[in-house]
Amino acid sequence: MANSRVLTLAATVRPDGRPHLSPTDFVALDGVFYLGVDEATARYRNLKENPAVTIMLADGMKRQAILEGNATFLDMKSGTAKRVLEAQKKRYGWVTDSLAEFQPVKVFTWKAK
Repeated sequence: MANSRVLTLAATVRPDGRPHLSPTDFVALDGVFYLGVDEATARYRNLKENPAVTIMLADGMKRQAILEGNATFLDMKSGTAKRVLEAQKKRYGWVTDSLAEFQPVKVFTWKAK
């Protein structure tokens, strides 16, 4: 699901503890997950303060996945960032100005019968 066209949402935690939910870019490359995060967004500010994030991938009522974990920002000059940006551009048609590697800790899935 990570590389298919599904609704993808990211839930982060604001500094005051309230949740923040927003659509996100999500790319899997060589078995590793990455989030696109623009620096002008609340998601970026939240993840800088608290790396905890929950991702939901939803293909309508057919199947869903919820992944709980943490995000670590990439060095945007690294070879990994360049490869992820290429994959992001190919998938979405644009790139974000920042990327974070997502390390899942817990995964829940559901698929319709």
